Amino acid sequence: MSVLVVVGAVFPLLPLLLLAAATAPLAGVQAEAGVARNQQQSIRNFPTAGCPTTCGKLTFDFPFGVGPGCFRQPDMELICDNTTGPSARLFLKDRVTEIVSNIYASQGKFDVTFSHSLSAQAQPGAVNVHNISLVFPGSTFGLYDLEITTRGCNVDTYLLSSNSSMPEHLCRAACGDQGALLDTPWESCDGTARTGCCSILYPGFFENNLVLQIVQDHHSQHTNRSSQSWNTMSITVHSQIAWNIMDHDTCTAAKEDDDMASYACVSKHSNCEFADGPFNLGYSCSCDDGYIGNPYALHGCSRDYKYNPIRQKGKCSEWCGNISVPFPFGLEEGCPARARFLLNCTDASSSKLEINPGRYVTNIDNGIMPWTAGNEKNILFLSYRDSTTVQWVAASLSCQEAHQSKSTYACVSNNSICVDTNSTYSHVGYYCKCFRGFTGNPYVLNGCQDIDECKTQPEICEGSLCRNTYGNYTCDKCPDKTEYHSAKMKCVSTKREIILLGIVVGLSVGFGFLLLGLCAIFVIHRWRKDHQKQLRKKYFEKNQGLLLEQLISSDENASERTKIFSWEELQKATNSFDPMLILGHGGHGMVYKGILSDQRVVAIKKSKDIK
Repeated sequence: MSVLVVVGAVFPLLPLLLLAAATAPLAGVQAEAGVARNQQQSIRNFPTAGCPTTCGKLTFDFPFGVGPGCFRQPDMELICDNTTGPSARLFLKDRVTEIVSNIYASQGKFDVTFSHSLSAQAQPGAVNVHNISLVFPGSTFGLYDLEITTRGCNVDTYLLSSNSSMPEHLCRAACGDQGALLDTPWESCDGTARTGCCSILYPGFFENNLVLQIVQDHHSQHTNRSSQSWNTMSITVHSQIAWNIMDHDTCTAAKEDDDMASYACVSKHSNCEFADGPFNLGYSCSCDDGYIGNPYALHGCSRDYKYNPIRQKGKCSEWCGNISVPFPFGLEEGCPARARFLLNCTDASSSKLEINPGRYVTNIDNGIMPWTAGNEKNILFLSYRDSTTVQWVAASLSCQEAHQSKSTYACVSNNSICVDTNSTYSHVGYYCKCFRGFTGNPYVLNGCQDIDECKTQPEICEGSLCRNTYGNYTCDKCPDKTEYHSAKMKCVSTKREIILLGIVVGLSVGFGFLLLGLCAIFVIHRWRKDHQKQLRKKYFEKNQGLLLEQLISSDENASERTKIFSWEELQKATNSFDPMLILGHGGHGMVYKGILSDQRVVAIKKSKDIK
């Protein structure tokens, strides 16, 4: 994509860009995009010898290439910029659209991004308008799902569409009084009022050129207008480019033209497919089922025997932060089973594991997830922009064929099995999983270990005795006169259980009766004691005891010679009215010998009515 900028009258002119805009207005851009797709171009089906296939950390396949004779047609020319520091950057031929993911011939898309900055002195009270045209470098390409990020203060972003007379508002970047920093990574833009940036995902597929309009309003009364945020705006577009062979409308037309001189599917074991996806015309090439590689290159499709079940490096890191990276994947050269399984731990502290440039995963499942790649063929794994999963296979072979090559067979663990995987349209490849009853990593020796279901699922036998077996379990009935004890997880004697239960019940009942009896005795004893006390008090009053107390208390001489004794003192003096101390019998009671506390011997008469 190339970029054209049209600047409002109040904005200082950018000479080169403005000249480009004046000589190629929007209508002209759209007219350029409307050139017939089957227009003949300079087509090259075979790259020259020695063409590069890498630029920095990125790789690319023919029909794309860098340098004369290395790409199929002008649309597919790439530019490798080695002047940008330690890491080279890869661009389309417009030198503006940067490629940020590998380009595989077996996939009809790759990731791109472009950024553009505009600088000027802010003029209070003005409104600056900037039109930025995304011009496709040829009819070969279309855009998927735009991720648009704008930075600046009081900046609104619009999409100008030929289908509508009114611009479509996308988002607004605002600042607080102190402005905002424009060097914040675009991933961190949260769209809040003080961030100075806004980001939006605009889904869809676009075959025509697009125009983005950014408008900055300087009517706000913010005080810090010297901030860089007020004098600089930037826009970044991250997208996925889809590509197709567009020099013929159909596979049939391509095969019939000039004895197939321009036919793109040149490899043996390759086939042509009509573009029934986002493109309405054109075709694409793919390797036959069971083959992998580049269908656009001679002998590019081959059987997929590139899996190596033996790790080449002795000691490999298997963690990226808290994410486990098991074999066949790896984080260093010599650690994965194949080059496509080499992952990049970009930030261990935050567990950022990159599977493709700009594509991150949070978990790697050894029991492969279902393949849902649609009509994509001969690719090992694929991540979708809107999907939360990544699908992968060990190799693009059938299980039967893969098993014939022991040196490249992935399912090396005992108790593992190979599983063929099919997409909607064709066979994709195979993956490995542990047998039922085993768990672990089927891609390493002894990686599948027995599951003890009796421990992991205690109630699996529902009242029967669970016995773990190798790879399975059995549910056995308890022997006669025994039953399953869920708490002890074993069989116990039924008779013993009854006896124990009887003992427990008997002891409980006995202890209850004993406690109840003791309580009754205590209550009766207390009642009797209180009753006798009340009777003695009653007889004392009845026999003029109160009068006697008054006489004693009123006569000093009487108080010295006379004393009223309590029941307890009389009991003590007579040893609880011991029969051995009886002196004689009277008409109204019994006479006892008593010894007082001061050792005086007295005679005590006990009435018959008092017991």
